[in-house]
Amino acid sequence: MRPPLKVLIVCIGLLFSMFTSAQGLPETAAGLAGFSADGVRSLDSIMARYIAADRYPGAMLMVARNGRIGYWKAFGVRDLDRREPVARTDVFRIFSLTKPITVTAILMLWEQGKLGLDDPVARYVPALGRLRVQDGPSGTRPPSQPLTIRHLLTFTSGLTYGIWGTGSPAEEAARAANVGARAQNLDDLMNLIADLPLVGDPGTIASYGWQMDVLGKIVEVVSGQSLDRFFAENIFDPLRMRETGFFVPSALLARVPVLYNVSEGKMPTRATAADWTDAFGAPPKVLWGGGGLYSTASDYIRFAQMIANRGELDGVRMLRSATVDMMTRAQVKPDLRGMRALLGPGLAYGFGCFVATDIKAAGDGGSNGLFYFSGVGNLFVWIDRQSGVVAMVWAQARPYQAYPMFVDVRRAVAAAVLK
Repeated sequence: MRPPLKVLIVCIGLLFSMFTSAQGLPETAAGLAGFSADGVRSLDSIMARYIAADRYPGAMLMVARNGRIGYWKAFGVRDLDRREPVARTDVFRIFSLTKPITVTAILMLWEQGKLGLDDPVARYVPALGRLRVQDGPSGTRPPSQPLTIRHLLTFTSGLTYGIWGTGSPAEEAARAANVGARAQNLDDLMNLIADLPLVGDPGTIASYGWQMDVLGKIVEVVSGQSLDRFFAENIFDPLRMRETGFFVPSALLARVPVLYNVSEGKMPTRATAADWTDAFGAPPKVLWGGGGLYSTASDYIRFAQMIANRGELDGVRMLRSATVDMMTRAQVKPDLRGMRALLGPGLAYGFGCFVATDIKAAGDGGSNGLFYFSGVGNLFVWIDRQSGVVAMVWAQARPYQAYPMFVDVRRAVAAAVLK
């Protein structure tokens, strides 16, 4: 006896829901998603070029348009010794792709009226009230204005990781302090950061450093929750990001690609086992708001699509549309001191993201207003609202932008869009 038509419809709906949930977003043929067949073939050839003996051992590329995945492939291997292929379900260290999630948390609290973007940071993290600015080769002085949450959001705080090799005394001091390795917890990290000199007065210089980790601590102070719990309850659970967190459970370890160091003309080498990103099997000592998360492509595409949709996904609103617009537009002048040295031409900072103000100067591949997030392991997520594209290309290799994979893939994706 056949089941009633209504029962069949419900069952089919449940199966579809399970499929789309597992895949992150619905997946369809490239043409139905709005990409040309020739364009898709060009993506295959570009990725093959970057998965070479002395390049990236493995990578994953996902391209969606208007909420539907039209291209999603894994390339190469996750482990050169074992020759295990990269899988679409692999769990990646996402490094600084953590930053826009931390920004989202801050903006949620701002929308709730629990903090102000121009509040002094010392109100929430008193230790940072003693920050000083580098003044000459060996001196320091008080900052000309208080450090605010807005300065942290726009990378204009003066805080630095000390990784750019500019030779400035503040950069050298941050590098020598090695606070990332020394910190025992998030409170300890704040105290260590407070002793580092700023590269310039807040609001007067672009710098890339501990901003998002400080914002993570502010989330804890304002919400009364640990950062991992706040993320889980307010972002990951509502967005059904079920395999994203600050550590990899033992059951998922086999799905984590090896992190490699790469260099032109040489075989890749494994990163050291002591790398602070390897929080395997147990939570890390520090919940790094600037770079501590692990995730999968199917999880992160849901976060990215929510941002592309201006704060909403599948009927769940995370942020107001106007808030996301503020987050993803240029917030600082392109000629701000230090900006070009960090970002190159045609780009500016939004809140925790990079915004194309001149797409031609920035390497083409999209439209003005395109914005992207990136991680030091050569992970890139970009959103072009004009074309409806949300795309991700992820590797697990350093140094950052060792090869121009991101720009080449971005151009090819833009060319593949059916008008």
